[in-house]
Amino acid sequence: LECGIPESELRFRTASYGRFALAPYVSAGEHRITVKVALSAIPFENEQEKEVFYQIVGSRFNPKSGDLKLSSEKFASRIENKRYLVDMIERIVSSAKDLAKEFDAGGNTKSLST
Repeated sequence: LECGIPESELRFRTASYGRFALAPYVSAGEHRITVKVALSAIPFENEQEKEVFYQIVGSRFNPKSGDLKLSSEKFASRIENKRYLVDMIERIVSSAKDLAKEFDAGGNTKSLST
């Protein structure tokens, strides 16, 4: 990915069900995609970037497993949902880096968590 995460580190999960005989022929949650990525796979340059990242993702990050977990069923296609999640990960990581740089440029040394 452009943000530096290797594609092999992204773990996608889907659910599929047998086709139904009656309309609409697909189950409601069939287009849902979930992606997990380990924090160790995300290339942060300093602790400030990690801190901003934690604030952006909030409860989507599991500190016990060290994984970021995102899911989407926004679109009626698994492929579109997968693209959306990959784009979301790239935007989160690049935003965390940009905000950390902006915070450093401002000369602030106070912790973001307070």
